[in-house]
Formats: sequence, structure tokens, C-alpha cells
Amino acid sequence: VKKRTAGFVRNISSLIFYKLINILTHNMFPENASDFRLIDKKVYLTINSLTEKNKYLRGLIIWTGFKSIGIPFDRKNRIAGESKANMTTVLKVAVNGIFSFSYAPLRFVSFLGISITLISFIMMIGYMYLFFVHGREAPGVMTIIMLILFLF
Repeated sequence: VKKRTAGFVRNISSLIFYKLINILTHNMFPENASDFRLIDKKVYLTINSLTEKNKYLRGLIIWTGFKSIGIPFDRKNRIAGESKANMTTVLKVAVNGIFSFSYAPLRFVSFLGISITLISFIMMIGYMYLFFVHGREAPGVMTIIMLILFLF
């Protein structure tokens, strides 16, 4: 799409989304791609056979690996009716695209889990040191917090 006729906020959020998803997926997605497509029956059958619950069509068409050609066009204003896609719907689609085609969320959660485990392990060693060397007991709440952080 060469020209968007959506509002300022929608255009900026779309620009940010495409920049973000291309950073996270190593430039997998063409910017301003539209869902308006003409696809071959093989592509349709391949995508339709997938068992994904929330299909991110733009990504799946690229992911299937079939050859594609983009045709630039100016998006005109709607002649009748209005889009039913409010900002919440658009945000859900964006999050679905990021979670479906990027390892970044999984890596982030893994890093967070390992970090919390290490911090709680260091805290446990510190409190054990205080107990065995200085004879100070950790408050009961701290013991519970450390165990919860370490185990989860």
C-alpha cells in the first residue's frame, strides 16, 4: 500500500508495528502489506490445513514459502460503511502476529524466569550466610518469598 488514508494515530501505530515486527522477525514482513490478496489454490489449501487457532494471515502467507509479488496501490477511502476494526482489535492482531512469528516473547519470559531464579538463589545463599555465620534468622516472610521465587 503506497498511501494510507487512515487517521494519524492508526498510521503511526501501523508504522511502529511493522518496524517492531521486522526487528523481531529479521525483516520477514513487507511494510504496509495488506490482507487484500489474490492467492493460488495451493496457498489456500496449505493455510486452511493449519491447525492454528488464531491465524495471522499476513505472516502465514509468507511462512508457507510460496512465491509472491506485491503490487503497490493507493488505498482509497471507503465508499460505504466503516471499519469494524477498532484499536483493540488491531492491537490483538498485532500481538498475535508478534507472538506467532517471533521468538522474542519466549526468550524474554525465559530470561525473566532464569533471572528470578538466580536472584532468589543469591538471596538464599545470603540468608544462609547470615544464619550460619552471624546467627541471624531470616524473617518468616522472606523465607516464603525466597522459596516461591526459587520454585516458580
